[in-house]
Amino acid sequence: MAVIFPALGTQIEPNTANTSEFAPPLVLLQRLLEQNLLVAEDWQQLAESQRQSILASTTPAELLERLCEAQLLTLYQAERIAQGKSQQLRLGNYRILEPLSSNGSTTLYRAEHIHLRRLVAMKIVTPSSEAGSRLVQRFWREVRTVSKLQHPNIVAAIDAGELLSSTALGTQTLYYLVTEYVSGHDLEKLVQLHGPLSVSMACHIIHQIADALHEAHAQQLIHRDLKPANIRVTPDYVAKLLDFGLVSQPSSDRLTDPKMSLGTFGYMAPEQAQDASQVDARADIYSLGCTLFWALTGREPFPIRPGSQLAADLIRRWTQPPPSVRSFRPELPLALDTLIQQMMAIEVQQRPPDAKAVMRALLPFLQDGAADHHVVGLPDPVGDTPHWVDISSHTRIHQLLIIDDDSELRRLCRLTLSSDRLACLEAADGEQGLALLRERPFDLVLLDMELPGLRGPQILHEIRKAPPQSELESDSVFLSDQCRRTVARSARRCRRLHHQTV
Repeated sequence: MAVIFPALGTQIEPNTANTSEFAPPLVLLQRLLEQNLLVAEDWQQLAESQRQSILASTTPAELLERLCEAQLLTLYQAERIAQGKSQQLRLGNYRILEPLSSNGSTTLYRAEHIHLRRLVAMKIVTPSSEAGSRLVQRFWREVRTVSKLQHPNIVAAIDAGELLSSTALGTQTLYYLVTEYVSGHDLEKLVQLHGPLSVSMACHIIHQIADALHEAHAQQLIHRDLKPANIRVTPDYVAKLLDFGLVSQPSSDRLTDPKMSLGTFGYMAPEQAQDASQVDARADIYSLGCTLFWALTGREPFPIRPGSQLAADLIRRWTQPPPSVRSFRPELPLALDTLIQQMMAIEVQQRPPDAKAVMRALLPFLQDGAADHHVVGLPDPVGDTPHWVDISSHTRIHQLLIIDDDSELRRLCRLTLSSDRLACLEAADGEQGLALLRERPFDLVLLDMELPGLRGPQILHEIRKAPPQSELESDSVFLSDQCRRTVARSARRCRRLHHQTV
């Protein structure tokens, strides 16, 4: 009589194998398919010869090895299954693929939604009995924070919940947050693998994170743990901010003890070390300056010295001026070095007032060749200057208006075309675009001719009928929908369109 394995879609004849010897690996395979730790679709798509090779396994260890070779299991999954812990690989609608990082009671996994077949990042919190209540409160606060933030440079939340899990110590509650999975490396690992970044690349990444902070700060949220390890960088160098576990909301931060310093020491603003409950957006700007320092040098700006006392390092942070990136890379532009020192200024009044100011100050360094860039009239951030001074006013900056209903395309054009001589403003529709044209001068207009509502040709007619400003040249750029998308595709490849003729 044949031994039938329904989930395998096959049967084994007695004369092909000894059933008692052959059954254990096949029973294991059947169970993995039933638990959705193996996806039946992937199993059926294997070549017949490959399936037969796996079915010929005579031991569970051999079976797991061949499943890994066929890329149906990860090595981590195979290890957990071999240890008899396969139940820990399935949480609700998700199957755990492999761990990405771990910190105390929190582990981040790469996972997959079983039915949608979508890769995700899954943060699982297993609170200890000692700090359980506070940790769970912080976790749910992070969940609510991330769910309210919608920005291309902030990792998006997908799902959250809690599950009961059986362990050797009994039943335990697990809390999970599911976010989009971002391929690539965190900024810390990226620099460790490839060395300090170029000026344009480092500033491109930090510019994106400043944009993300601007959105968070607009929601009255202070990150308080900004560091290279909390910035994910894709292979296309799109930066994503993550880990809002220490986020604070002004006037409602009841989970922060005024005597407690929260954050990562090497990137923490001096005032945050004194009282984390009272910081404002400029504490994040300080941490962002430290992160830019790391990206350009591969060094922490304030490393903990071996054998030193934490108190001594804190005093040094509060009394000594911030370090110079040019001490480690003398070829870096003086203007950029000064900006980083401004961001890391001890006195909050000397720092850029908000994330938008940082984005504006970084614009001159986003293009290739930024190392040769020079800005005159730059204030000394560690001298007698009591307040932040916006250096963008020292040079004549031409104005470009981008009118397009596609927010991603507007942002791409802005990042690509912006330079020390060209500032970009955006309008999401024709009415907003005409209003901006009437209130200020523009040198160039990038116009989507296929806008909904007030369409491009109508806007063009209004401009030609009554030119709003004399600075707007008659040969300004007006692009059709197809043409602007061609420009956008080219921008992704070369990012050098700001002085080209369209």
